[in-house]
Amino acid sequence: MRSRPGARHDRRRRRIRRTRRRTGRSAHPRAGGPGHGGGRRALPARCHRRGPDPGGPRAPRDRVLVQAAVGAVGTILVQLLKRRGATVIGTAGGGQKLTLVKEPGADHTVDHALPDWADRVREVAGGGVDIVLDHIGGTLGREALGLLVSETGRQVVFGFSGGAPLDVKPLELLSRNLTLTGFSARALRSRPDQARELVTGILDLAVEGAIRPVVGQTFPLEEAAAAHAAVEARTTVGKTLLIP
Repeated sequence: MRSRPGARHDRRRRRIRRTRRRTGRSAHPRAGGPGHGGGRRALPARCHRRGPDPGGPRAPRDRVLVQAAVGAVGTILVQLLKRRGATVIGTAGGGQKLTLVKEPGADHTVDHALPDWADRVREVAGGGVDIVLDHIGGTLGREALGLLVSETGRQVVFGFSGGAPLDVKPLELLSRNLTLTGFSARALRSRPDQARELVTGILDLAVEGAIRPVVGQTFPLEEAAAAHAAVEARTTVGKTLLIP
């Protein structure tokens, strides 16, 4: 027995309405285009960025270069990136610093004091890198920019500890279709809810043991001035603790 014309479409509309009532999302197959509130479910999983952290990898196995990965921020970044499935290449100034970059889980380490450090990064990355997280700036920041793969590469700049900011002309980005992004935690001062969410998320990971600070050196509390001098002289690695 044949169904009356349009019956199939009526059933489909009823199914969509039931899904909307149950989930609050659209089950229409074209949802996910611009302007559709239920679009996240209709898009391929690889299109979604997970988490609010700036500069996070866009897909599993992105090759991410973390400049000066031995610092307090760098060691945490390495751990977060590994949780996201990235291949992490950390740079540091050689010796003990390179050993400490490995400790939080970096896949590869490169001494950025070597004249051919960029070539070594290309070698371990199998070409260029997809993302650069850079707080050094200056010459090393520019060399890192040259490591990005064309069309999709992006560099996130969140400082210039090398003493000079990254100097890039718009045409350089245009010619290779690169993305350059700046990030400063100062922006969170006007977004207390977002700041609270980020801090809570990081502390939860620390409580779970999923991430941990790398302590490079300790000082007695009475030597606080010496500890600050060591940090400013960039002779420290990881976190610096004052012990009462």
